Amino acid sequence: MGAATIAKHVQEEMRRRLSYDKDTGAVIWVVGRKAGQQIFNKSCQGYLRLKIAGKNYYLHRVCWFLHHGEWPTEWIDHINGNKSDNRLENLRVVSSSQNSANRPLAVNNTTGYKGVVYRKAFNKYLVRVGANPRTIVGYFESLEEAARAYNEAAKELYGEYARLNNIQGTQEQ
Repeated sequence: MGAATIAKHVQEEMRRRLSYDKDTGAVIWVVGRKAGQQIFNKSCQGYLRLKIAGKNYYLHRVCWFLHHGEWPTEWIDHINGNKSDNRLENLRVVSSSQNSANRPLAVNNTTGYKGVVYRKAFNKYLVRVGANPRTIVGYFESLEEAARAYNEAAKELYGEYARLNNIQGTQEQ
């Protein structure tokens, strides 16, 4: 995904057939039987994509290309985490690590906080941040304390790319 390129003739087809509104994120077909329509499907990961020249392309990468004129060689991140929000202000070029830092909470996380798992054997919450290998931040008595510890570690590690826990009852983001 990060370093993939596309053929020049496909880039030319995209420029000829598609129009991108950077303020709304809409991609509209401008020629052919699809003219005036937004035609896309959703990948199993939840990203919007469109088919052109017989191949699917992620819509956020197409939007970046249509606006900047060059196919992205790095990852394109949705800043707000909404995979359907392809407004230019919501897209940014990132590294693989930065893209991972901005991932939302895993569906199977039972604590409700990113980077926090409950360890029954210790009757405490374990906080981990990073990937391969993950750094263990520590064990914490309360869920909120653990969520705050994750936020601090993630900010230190990822800076502006960190997706922080929204801790109940506080203004922390």
